[in-house]
Amino acid sequence: MFEKTLLNCNFNEEYNDENCGKELSQKLYKVCDNNYSSLKKCPEKDILLGTKDMKESAMKQIKNRINQLPYGNAFVVSDFTDITDYENAKKCLLRLEKESVIRRVFRGIYDKPRYSDLIKEVSAPNFYEVVKAIARNYSWDIAPSGIAALNLLGLSTQVPYKFEYYSTGQYKTYSYGKIRISFRHRSSKELSNLSYKSSLVVQAIKEVGTGIDNDTIDTISHSLSRKEKEILLKETSGVTKWIYEIVKKICCRENPVCTNS
Repeated sequence: MFEKTLLNCNFNEEYNDENCGKELSQKLYKVCDNNYSSLKKCPEKDILLGTKDMKESAMKQIKNRINQLPYGNAFVVSDFTDITDYENAKKCLLRLEKESVIRRVFRGIYDKPRYSDLIKEVSAPNFYEVVKAIARNYSWDIAPSGIAALNLLGLSTQVPYKFEYYSTGQYKTYSYGKIRISFRHRSSKELSNLSYKSSLVVQAIKEVGTGIDNDTIDTISHSLSRKEKEILLKETSGVTKWIYEIVKKICCRENPVCTNS
């Protein structure tokens, strides 16, 4: 904010602005080739304003945070605006991309890639993490479609090439090699009433249908914590009756949080 205020000042040898101060105004004017238009690109400016150390500190904090993330984690610029402003965070990520610390998956979407000794190259992105990063970038609520839900719950071992999600945003598609990610619009009412895990289970049940077997119910049940089952029961109480009956079977399988009725 301080730097932005200074950049709006009329820097010249005689001008004295109460926000800038005559001495600082003159110094900036002289070291930046006596040209106000070059001020934003002037490297000495950051030294005089004291913003160089701030920017380097922001870079260090962003890099440290990324280093602590698990491989495959995806992120966007806004994930780091608690450290610095948006524009500087964007510049930091671009710099880290050039240094091969992170990878640009899509415009504005980055991930922390893992080098595979087996294939002697960087592994493919974790597209489930990429999808969540895209949703954060646009502030969307999302829910996986049936096939994606089955994969996420371990109900399908098929390697997916299409990732279909419902979102509160506009229809949008992304392509990465053979991989295709698509978002289909749904009203916020349909998505915001369920947490991500609850919507995951509901979409999986819809995909399998009324013929869902006990093995599938067990697999879903084992993938949920007791707390997640409590939330699932509460959030899905208003869904279609046949879906809720299956939800109750999932939640009451072991260490019941409800009673079958």
